[in-house]
Amino acid sequence: MPGGQRGGSATAAFSKATTPTIVMSIAAACAAMLALAVVYVAVSQPWLGLRLERHPSGTAIRIAHVAAGSPAAAIRPGQILHSVGGMPLEPNDLVEEPDTLSTMPPTNAC
Repeated sequence: MPGGQRGGSATAAFSKATTPTIVMSIAAACAAMLALAVVYVAVSQPWLGLRLERHPSGTAIRIAHVAAGSPAAAIRPGQILHSVGGMPLEPNDLVEEPDTLSTMPPTNAC
């Protein structure tokens, strides 16, 4: 057989093996794995089991509730947090989204 025919047969066999169905199946499997990875990262966030609130004085943070079985189960509700890892805490640190604070400048998404 001439070399061109043998190479052509291999190319034709490869073309038949990579039909659109197979390519789409591989793409769907990759998308499913990516979705599972995203879900895993979203649900595996660190959790201490603490619910925090502003201290009535307005200058500190108080532990309002400790979830049973949490890593922080030895902490008693009502304790005051002044710092974490040497970094002082302020009541504004309780805000999950700092852009909602009136003291933060507005952010334009343009």
